Amino acid sequence: MNPKLPAAERLPPQSRPLLVFMPGLDGTGLAFAAVRAALGDHESRVMAYPPEASGYGALEEFVGARMPGDRPYLLIGESYAGPLAVSFAASRPANLVGVVLSTTFVRCPRPVLRHFRGLLRVLPARRVPARFLAPVLLGRYSTQRHIDLIDEVLAASSPPVLSRRLMDVATVDVTEQARRIVVPTLYLRARHDRVVPRSASGEVKSVMPTLEIAELDAPHLLLQVSAQAAAAEIRRFLSEVQG
Repeated sequence: MNPKLPAAERLPPQSRPLLVFMPGLDGTGLAFAAVRAALGDHESRVMAYPPEASGYGALEEFVGARMPGDRPYLLIGESYAGPLAVSFAASRPANLVGVVLSTTFVRCPRPVLRHFRGLLRVLPARRVPARFLAPVLLGRYSTQRHIDLIDEVLAASSPPVLSRRLMDVATVDVTEQARRIVVPTLYLRARHDRVVPRSASGEVKSVMPTLEIAELDAPHLLLQVSAQAAAAEIRRFLSEVQG
């Protein structure tokens, strides 16, 4: 073992905490390929959601039944999955050593969305072309590779499920659950996020005073566009958690 490596990296791969990724709105986990590759040989798992479990309550029950019961793990919740990760961590499950929240929120980050919740119920659910979403999700970081990734994720997603999950975002509020989290928590904030405003991380910090915030030069799709930088922050945080 290399003594110059952080403590968590000096452990043999099978002895390190498992990294459990919780996907955003799509629930597929396909978009985690880059950051998982950037984490090298650190074992990770994606908690892909079944389409029939579209609400936060059903998803919490789903993921809770599938978390590791025999080894430590770090939870990584992206965007839509933030409230899910917070609510689950608040139950203080065994073996959870820490939480990473990426470009996410504890309450609806765009209050105007609440006014359109009824409209989302009646609008026909259709697939939106990636080129229309790229300006919001990627901004000036847009590349054909990332647009193709959005297309791949959307092709594997169910438009009706996406609509139902978007409606859930409009009314979610896990601020009280956030106060009950006792494990170390890191928030990855994207400096150029056009989906989740900067104030969302401040709101998380207001109910979790010990929250650590790391800001990266990235758009909303932080784990995809800035995979190397995100992986470095996750490794650093895990090393601190492990001592």
